[in-house]
Amino acid sequence: MAKCPSCKVKLPFFSVLFLSGLNTTRCKNCRTELELRQSIMIPLIGTLGLISVSILYTYVDSGLANKWLVVFIAWVIVAAVFYVSVAKLKPIEKDKQ
Repeated sequence: MAKCPSCKVKLPFFSVLFLSGLNTTRCKNCRTELELRQSIMIPLIGTLGLISVSILYTYVDSGLANKWLVVFIAWVIVAAVFYVSVAKLKPIEKDKQ
């Protein structure tokens, strides 16, 4: 799970899952406002996207199109958990607020 870089407390799953470059979250323990380190997350999201498309294409191309949806949904769930566990956050700089 992602941790606050200031106090090292684990952050709630959904508060990290929906982070993007446009929004922030606040640590409930130390009240530090946090944002995503995009330089680390962009390659990760690209890799997960390529794997997702590969899985989808393989199932549709092999004639297992009626089963692809279950596999794809399972992959999205696994990817979301992985994303939240490796997400890196940084405190927002005061001049940026």
